[in-house]
Parts: sequence; C-alpha cells; structure tokens
Amino acid sequence: MTAHSLTARREAASAAVRQLIEMVTSHGPGAEVWYRKLLDIRDVLGSTMPDQEALRVAAAMFDSLYAGPRNFSDFYIWREDESARIRENQKVEDAVRTLRECLR
Repeated sequence: MTAHSLTARREAASAAVRQLIEMVTSHGPGAEVWYRKLLDIRDVLGSTMPDQEALRVAAAMFDSLYAGPRNFSDFYIWREDESARIRENQKVEDAVRTLRECLR
C-alpha cells in the first residue's frame, strides 16, 4: 500500500469520525460514552503518528465501540417523523461504513 493511499484513508476516516461526532452530539443525553470514544479516535487520526500506525490504533479503538453487551450498534437517532428518523440513521450507518472501510 502506498503512503498516498494511507494518507487518503486517514483523511477519509477523519472526516467520517467528525461526522459521527456531530451526529452523536446532536442526539442529546445518553450518547456521552460514544462521544468520548469517537473523540479518542478523532485524536489518534489527527495525531503526528505515521499513517499506518494511526490507522491501526484507530481501528482497534473502533472495534472497541462494538465490544460488550451494550455497544455502538445500539446507538440510533430518534425523530418523531419516521422518514426523518430513517434519513438520520442512514447517515449514521453511512459514516460508520466509511470509517470501518478506511480503517481496514
């Protein structure tokens, strides 16, 4: 893998995690644990670590979002309007998919 492709993956992962942070913070109370974990991933991706190392560490942190009985797959955005709720949660799924693909 070239250094350019690692840098591109890191940049795309950084953008995806920033999107997730925005979505989680707009969710309101109860999402604090996800917010803090996503901030940690953002910080690793924004660090001075070499790209390969930052992606590896961020991937391990991402995996930890899905450990345990209560994990990030339980997160969803509630909206009264069903179509708005579906739209918002699709954005979450898209950002998670992008982040997962970039970290692998």
